[in-house]
Amino acid sequence: SVMDPGSKDMGRKMWNVQRSWESVPEEQEEELAAATAEPKGVQAEYFRRFKEAEEDKRLRTVHIAGLAKEATEEDVRLLCKQFGEVEALRMDKDNDGECFALVEFKERGSAQVVKRQEKYLVEERVLIFTEAKTMVDTT
Repeated sequence: SVMDPGSKDMGRKMWNVQRSWESVPEEQEEELAAATAEPKGVQAEYFRRFKEAEEDKRLRTVHIAGLAKEATEEDVRLLCKQFGEVEALRMDKDNDGECFALVEFKERGSAQVVKRQEKYLVEERVLIFTEAKTMVDTT
């Protein structure tokens, strides 16, 4: 049977399954085996596309450190616009109170260029562009 790969029930079955076969009652072994099996057909394609989209998003996102405290989103957007179109942007402060930005470019190439160069001198400040460890969450 085909299950909706986006359903919460399917997600629970796929990821929150008990891994220890010894403690599973015999009558539940078949159900557990079905739930932990590799997705097939439509589900496999859905998960493959989801992983590809997440990887693409990760590769298009950069972390910018060294921003001035008075820097605005518009300042960062104008700076990054020189390298390519910005899809999403978020500014925040780290645990030490230092400003940083997460920028998601529309194209991978733009992100690769700024990460390869890494350091830029902007208005007497060194800005450091690196691989982002988290994504820009605009919601």
